[in-house]
Amino acid sequence: MLDHITIEVSDLAKSKLFYEKAFAPLATASPSARKAWAFDEGNGCLFETQSTGEKPPLTHLHVSFRVK
Repeated sequence: MLDHITIEVSDLAKSKLFYEKAFAPLATASPSARKAWAFDEGNGCLFETQSTGEKPPLTHLHVSFRVK
């Protein structure tokens, strides 16, 4: 079981919309914050996105989810 995953994104608003749709089947909560979003799976596992700010964006990341 994962405890949490945090990724940095260049467009936080776009990422939030994408992950809201991706996590919709899991009925996750997405509490708001200014520079980050966290999707709580309800079992103590968080998937978080945060702004890259002034840093260069991440160029490669692979995360896979399986929903039953």
